[in-house]
Amino acid sequence: GFRSRLPGTPGGVYLSTNNGSSWTEVSNGLVCFSVNALADSGTNLYAGTENGVFLSTNDGTNWTAINNGLTDTTVKSLLASGTNLFAGTSSGVFLTTNNGDSWNAVNTVLSNTAVLSLSVINSILFSGTAGSGVWRRPLSEMITDVEDSEQLPLKFALGQNFPNPFNPTTKIKYSIPNVIANEVKQSQLVTLKVYDI
Repeated sequence: GFRSRLPGTPGGVYLSTNNGSSWTEVSNGLVCFSVNALADSGTNLYAGTENGVFLSTNDGTNWTAINNGLTDTTVKSLLASGTNLFAGTSSGVFLTTNNGDSWNAVNTVLSNTAVLSLSVINSILFSGTAGSGVWRRPLSEMITDVEDSEQLPLKFALGQNFPNPFNPTTKIKYSIPNVIANEVKQSQLVTLKVYDI
């Protein structure tokens, strides 16, 4: 188990491997010992501090700052949900989908940006704020998920219809690759659907 602080300690992160009977400080690389939140995802452990977010991939032995794009480094809460990591700050909620290589603000519906707690229930992110209650936003509005990038064509093209404008008929040229994911594909039927906005 991990704890951000222990009573009578100066701060940092502490690790117990015996259900809390004893604790060892594991704060090497943390430049701020004021740790407000911890979150884990697989083998990654994240610490939210007054000086940004830090990542450890070795049970807290070493920590690395991951604050690229995090415009407010006063992190009050963290939440790992799958491969997504949310940080609640005094300037709102930030999201990283790549272990902190880059962060983006996701504050569209948030009127009070002082976020103290985060939770995900049924694919909805709930943000507890300082003095303005709880706000919610569907994860689908913040996260674009590509399920299997190997199934995407390497190159495709869709041409402008001709004539344009048209009355009874028009022609649309398109092309799709013969090679997808390093496999040669045989000729197959293709359906092109056109929708009116």
